[in-house]
Amino acid sequence: MSLNRTFVFPLLVVLYTTWVYFLIGFRPDHYLLLFILVLAYYAHPKTRRLVYALAPFVAYWWLYDSIRICPNYKLQNVHIAAPYLLEKYFFGIATPQGTLIPCEYFERHHWAVMDVIGGLIYLNFLTIPLIYAAYLWWINKQYFVKYALGFLLICLVGFVIYYLYPAAPPWYVQLYGFDFCTPICGSAAGLARFDEVLGTNVFAGMYQLSPNIFGAMPSLHSAYPVLFCLYAWQFKQKRLYPFAVAFMFGTWFTAVYSGHHYIIDAIAGIFTAIAVYLFAEKILYKLPIVQKYLKIYADSI
Repeated sequence: MSLNRTFVFPLLVVLYTTWVYFLIGFRPDHYLLLFILVLAYYAHPKTRRLVYALAPFVAYWWLYDSIRICPNYKLQNVHIAAPYLLEKYFFGIATPQGTLIPCEYFERHHWAVMDVIGGLIYLNFLTIPLIYAAYLWWINKQYFVKYALGFLLICLVGFVIYYLYPAAPPWYVQLYGFDFCTPICGSAAGLARFDEVLGTNVFAGMYQLSPNIFGAMPSLHSAYPVLFCLYAWQFKQKRLYPFAVAFMFGTWFTAVYSGHHYIIDAIAGIFTAIAVYLFAEKILYKLPIVQKYLKIYADSI
């Protein structure tokens, strides 16, 4: 039995458990993740392959969760006024009450149907990419590897930018103005209307646990659907085009409609996804050493 099969997974479990215990603190989702991964790894060789396949997405979860250890606002000044003023300059809407940014306009003009539809879209901003990844894993392992690693690369680029340029979301300005306030909890903002219409506490509970208050730029919510569309186009999955495009535009609109992102955040997310895709497909995946390890990974899942 190889060293990889014997020791690497248990070692990673121990390291992850230690990391969470000492630096983050265990929550129910940590226990659930560990239970699923350990059970799948030891249950059967086929389910073990699924654990290998999930590695890029588990890495994403670990990185995102670890942001709370050292929040970006402790390392850099948070940009609060600049994104707001830039949004107003380029996308301001003239009203009798003065010029409003789109988020402010939708705070005053919103519709229950759109609140529900937008909430459902935003609630699945990760679910849809994961389902698409599972579909690729089922039909073509090479396709899956390219998409999964592209997804992880987008996350890495986004997280680096979060630390280089901490940016407050629109809802922060609506609640606190241009003053820097901390510590604060995340806000459901316009997504709270989804909870009100359906009588739930989904988004309120979700955003109270957010570790990344000042991570509006770029909008990764806007980036993930772009990657979905790009790979559906590359893999010639024509039946998925209508859904992929609708999901993409729906996510972009909801990001602004809900007050969680400026339009400039969404544009930054779109360009992040396109840049990562082009870098991966035109440069990274063509390197012989990378191709070698991509094949090894594809064969292991």
